[in-house]
Amino acid sequence: MKIGLLGCSPLPTPQEKLTTFAQLRTWSMLKFLEEQGYSVQAFLLSDQDSHGHNVYQESTFQAVKTFCQDCDVLITAGPFLPALVLDAIPEEIPLWLDWPSDPLADQHAKREVTQSSSADESIVQEIVRRALFRADAIGVISVRQRWASLGQLLLLGLEDRPISVCPIAYDFPFRVQKQESKGQDILLSGSLNTWLNLERITEILRIDPNIKLHCTGGSVAHFPETKAQIKQLERRFPSQFLHHGWLEEQELQQVIAQCKYATWLDQGAIEPLLGSRTRALFAIWNGLKIFGSAETELAEFLVAHNAMVAWHPDENTPYILESAEKLDCEEAQNLCQMYFSPLKTYEPLLRWLSNPQRVPKKVTDFPMLENQALRRELRAVYQSKTWRISNKIHTLFF
Repeated sequence: MKIGLLGCSPLPTPQEKLTTFAQLRTWSMLKFLEEQGYSVQAFLLSDQDSHGHNVYQESTFQAVKTFCQDCDVLITAGPFLPALVLDAIPEEIPLWLDWPSDPLADQHAKREVTQSSSADESIVQEIVRRALFRADAIGVISVRQRWASLGQLLLLGLEDRPISVCPIAYDFPFRVQKQESKGQDILLSGSLNTWLNLERITEILRIDPNIKLHCTGGSVAHFPETKAQIKQLERRFPSQFLHHGWLEEQELQQVIAQCKYATWLDQGAIEPLLGSRTRALFAIWNGLKIFGSAETELAEFLVAHNAMVAWHPDENTPYILESAEKLDCEEAQNLCQMYFSPLKTYEPLLRWLSNPQRVPKKVTDFPMLENQALRRELRAVYQSKTWRISNKIHTLFF
């Protein structure tokens, strides 16, 4: 059986600076399937020309069609980008949709902190509907997201789609770190997403001028306001708030070696209820003691098993540090290896691959199907010679 994997690029390497969850998910799933003896070919997608196939280029759709011709089954890896090319996948090929984030919840988080147009909302909703309609099986990031996805499937009349929980794998492209810093520095790693309460996090710097917050990562494309916020924090805490940006592996490890703790704080949005936190497992992998928001399912689990301390912004921060100091990093690592190893995480995917089946498609969503047909017709019209000439004339005289 030949497996085609539609994932996100670039894959992590020691020299690659920008490494998001989507890239890690692609790398982890690809490595795991190859270790299980499967024949896997990866088609890597990006939102820019410099890495992989740009999903916004028309040529990518044809490239996906060509890629699929040699596949018996298809798997997506990571959220969002693979969902944009599902129209190019032949209907007869079984598809496992990796759906490790709820786009509607993510869009809500964005809407809470920045302007969002009605066009943006419509596009996200259409992506969700199209992806769920095409999927033959679905893997989600949490039990809570499974319930949310079941509700969405019921709304679309697609309740026959099997949904499995495939949490974040405790799996990173470098060795587990055992060292422990003796300082008080704190790590804030990863993308500065719309759900992150960066302003409240930095309040911790007021309790002790010797504490430094090392921010490794950067703003995301759809939330440029973070850049201005970072500059403001650098002016307010010039010797304490250290924004390193995205780093190569060696540079990142040098920063981590200065830290004893890792943290984050969530905004009060829906995303934390359905999502997860890669940075939590990343911190434990690196031997750091973590304190942060405990709204996500993963964080609740870690707190319940004494692998993390829950931090509420209204609590007395020094006591949070004292509580985090008592955490046992090695026990936390053993816990994550037991519950979130790739073999444990991707076990539902292995079960499905043992007998991948197409789910008969019910024609229950006429508006969506009609919308897709109209879009295809419009795209053909816009690309026609007649349209280009008439549009130029219209521009000249009207």
